[in-house]
Amino acid sequence: MIQVFSNMKRPVGLRGIILQQNQQTAKMKKNCWVYILRNESGEITIGFSVDMDEKFTEISMRKEKLYYLRPFEEPFDGLAHKHLLDSLSQDTI
Repeated sequence: MIQVFSNMKRPVGLRGIILQQNQQTAKMKKNCWVYILRNESGEITIGFSVDMDEKFTEISMRKEKLYYLRPFEEPFDGLAHKHLLDSLSQDTI
């Protein structure tokens, strides 16, 4: 089975497609995340995580709601975004 993609110069076999998918999955796991949670009393938490699977478990156990989730490839960019959100007022968020 051979597929040709318009942006590639040579055909890609099934093995190449699987390799690309695995690389994309690995890249997603290396992302860091900025998130906003709201608990039952309405308090907002702005957080930063490199392991959202673990964070999702914590969120479900604490019965918080996830209102915002954004991935960043570079930790510096994610932390800068979190800092920006931290500096905003509660009404703005």
